[in-house]
Amino acid sequence: MAHTMTPKRYYRALQRGNDAYIDGHFYNGRFYEGNNLVGQIDDDGAFRYFESKDDGRPTFPEHIAGYVEGLVLTLKDGSIFDVIEVESKSSSTPKA
Repeated sequence: MAHTMTPKRYYRALQRGNDAYIDGHFYNGRFYEGNNLVGQIDDDGAFRYFESKDDGRPTFPEHIAGYVEGLVLTLKDGSIFDVIEVESKSSSTPKA
């Protein structure tokens, strides 16, 4: 299932059971930390995170850190996050 985020709206990922947002936000299928583009969601739901190790190798094979299904992000380590629409890129207040 492809992701279902609406274009031109901000989303943040809230970790289940911890009620903590990860740094950064999603906008138009891209993931930003501050104003820096650091990831994207592919059409198949793959969440690509472009971080690399000191030797230049990607932190995650093929940069795939996890998958988005519907509005749920599951990282490769098994961590689960609800993807929630918010007012702005730095907001932690869900949009009403």
